Amino acid sequence: MAIQERSPSRRRLFDGPLLLAICLAASGMNAGEFLRPTRPGDPPIYGIKDGIAVTVHPHSLDWKQNGGPRGLLRVGYQDGEQFHLVNFIAIEPIVRGARGYSELERGATDGRQGRPFFLTNSIDERPVEPRSEAAAYPPGKIEDTPEGRVLTLAVHNERFKNGSRPIIEMSFFERTPDRVRFRTFAADDSQPMDACILTATMGNQSRCRRLWLANKAVSSLDLYSAYDGFGFVEHRPYGVGQLHRTSAGDVVAAISPDEFEPREVFPFPESIFGERFGRAWHHSGRWMAQFWLKPAGTFDDSLQCRVNGRRVYWMSRAPIPGGVSYENFELRERFAPGRESWFGFTTQSPRKKFGFTYDAAPEMELCEIPEDEGDRLDEVVKDGRPLTGGLFADGLVGWHLEGRPDGVRLIEKGKHTLATTEGGPDGTGPRRIYQSFVVPPEANDLRFYMAGGCDPKRLYVALWDGDRLWRRMTGGNGRAPFEVRWDLKPLRGRAVTLEIVDRKDGPWGFIEAGGFEVRVGVGDSGVDKPPLTR
Repeated sequence: MAIQERSPSRRRLFDGPLLLAICLAASGMNAGEFLRPTRPGDPPIYGIKDGIAVTVHPHSLDWKQNGGPRGLLRVGYQDGEQFHLVNFIAIEPIVRGARGYSELERGATDGRQGRPFFLTNSIDERPVEPRSEAAAYPPGKIEDTPEGRVLTLAVHNERFKNGSRPIIEMSFFERTPDRVRFRTFAADDSQPMDACILTATMGNQSRCRRLWLANKAVSSLDLYSAYDGFGFVEHRPYGVGQLHRTSAGDVVAAISPDEFEPREVFPFPESIFGERFGRAWHHSGRWMAQFWLKPAGTFDDSLQCRVNGRRVYWMSRAPIPGGVSYENFELRERFAPGRESWFGFTTQSPRKKFGFTYDAAPEMELCEIPEDEGDRLDEVVKDGRPLTGGLFADGLVGWHLEGRPDGVRLIEKGKHTLATTEGGPDGTGPRRIYQSFVVPPEANDLRFYMAGGCDPKRLYVALWDGDRLWRRMTGGNGRAPFEVRWDLKPLRGRAVTLEIVDRKDGPWGFIEAGGFEVRVGVGDSGVDKPPLTR
């Protein structure tokens, strides 16, 4: 049987905010709605209500009880009563070529990994060390400026191994609730610093794979395509001439996911790895581009942007779903007291937000549906056919196969049966299994498990809304399945096509997926109703 490929044409998906209800860059917030501790017992969370938020160890902006590793600023955002972690920021001063690491160096007093941070209301105020547990955290200072009201505080450090002792000033401006301004200073007893780098260390939690430069976006999948190791993979820094300039003359570099909604992927599903790891490395927030910004007049020709990547998660050999992602993301420049840089994030495409000349946000693809497949789709609509055989309990019943009949087989992985294209005879060629079904009116999401090779163009599971791509996911060059939960609520009552595609040969030239279930609304008991599948 000949493979009938869908012929895609492309249409931009993100011409405006992804979610209008909470565009973090929206103006018109009530003045002075800052987040800050005001009495004993309040956590040290600083920022803007329903906007950016920053805290320090041992407090957190996610589900971790101890706030994760020490020596890192936790940066996220508030959404109603919830906080979502976006990234960590480490402080890494350089003295005569020796780089310090706030996350990795051990504390001077307790010997624990990670430098402790001490908070004050200003850079001139000396921190109290150690802080009494009964004492209130400093509230910071609120000032009226030409740019509106500003909340400012300072983050002090112990002396690093290289003799430096940087002080970081953080400022939150009510008119820009999607970002925080950092300014770097040196304590009086600090060794002279060549640079004081603030590095966003966790781009792979939301699996950022696109680096936005002046003239093009660089994909981590292309930049590190030959890398198959378990550590960090580096690339030369990008000079200031390669970075985007806004119409106001600001320099901006950004990273963003290549997936439509990273929160729909669970790298360590609870059904396989247990409750303890079920939320590990799961990004709970929205699709966002993260950015570093240098205002016009605050930089010189020493400015560079540096990224590195990881194929597996930190301190593990577990492959990242979808492939190698950017890990560290930073700006480098010569140190001078008061050097400023802004870190933030946006649910808008950086093209709209900052005026990039191209768009690298995920794209909606349109395809031409083959005639016989279109006829089946019409029959599905007429019959109201549900998802059938998603668990592969009766083999491939309910699915249509393109390619050799022996090109797809079923395997057991833990509690789940997966269809795999691995292990077929030589010259099996392209393989695709697919089915169309009608999304139930109560549907919440489509859940399944997948593993295998990484190639978003040739190895993937995809869901199509007629001729329009809704979601697509590839593997991570790994055999342990991860879970995917694609949102179906906007597709309720519509006929969709689910496909598993393998058009790749060679190492990791296979894909496997299974356990497909449509989950419906929450029942009276407060738990999910039984999944709908046949």
